[in-house]
Amino acid sequence: MFAGSPGRAKELAWIYRVFLKENPLDKGTVIEQLREPITTFKRRLANAYLGRTIGLSYDDVLTKGAKWFGKDFQRRLLALEEHPLCVDMIISGFVGQFAVLCELRSGELEWRTNFSVIGTGAYTAEPTLHGRKQMAERPLYNSMYNVYEAKKIGETSPQVGKFTTMLVLHPPRNVGEAIGIYEVTSEGLNHLDNLFDQYGPKPMPNVFEFPENGLLRAN
Repeated sequence: MFAGSPGRAKELAWIYRVFLKENPLDKGTVIEQLREPITTFKRRLANAYLGRTIGLSYDDVLTKGAKWFGKDFQRRLLALEEHPLCVDMIISGFVGQFAVLCELRSGELEWRTNFSVIGTGAYTAEPTLHGRKQMAERPLYNSMYNVYEAKKIGETSPQVGKFTTMLVLHPPRNVGEAIGIYEVTSEGLNHLDNLFDQYGPKPMPNVFEFPENGLLRAN
């Protein structure tokens, strides 16, 4: 799942696809492994920037930049943080039966325990999930409703679309098998929508009564 530049998201996803085919993940080092494609992507962005601005590659500046431009200018040219990714991403799956949930935001990949949110809708979706006390131990169907509710509330952002697709990942049942992926059907989404109508936030009237003694002048 991604938010931001679609082109950059597809490029980064392709880097991950190639990397994961060649490098099986290990439970003890999974976060370090998943950071490697981001470093590769940052190098690509820096290389493209240097190519179009000064006509040199990243490796040229790395090996000869101090001699050509001085160490201070070389350091500025090589600063990968000067080249924002312009894409956020949620990476989830399983290493065996071990659940993996990582969040790429502002160029940094971090481990997430209970849930992850990205994009402009995250600012309203995240408090909603906290309000529902969403945790990894929640039953599946409660979690599905909590996520659906957070998505609906996230739609208050004009950049969040009204169309919803929900997938449920299941760990491999046996060694060597693929991760199970289940899509929530239109019937399932309608059921969640009915629950949202019943349990989600309700609009309040603009004017309502307030107790006469509900306010007291402070000293």
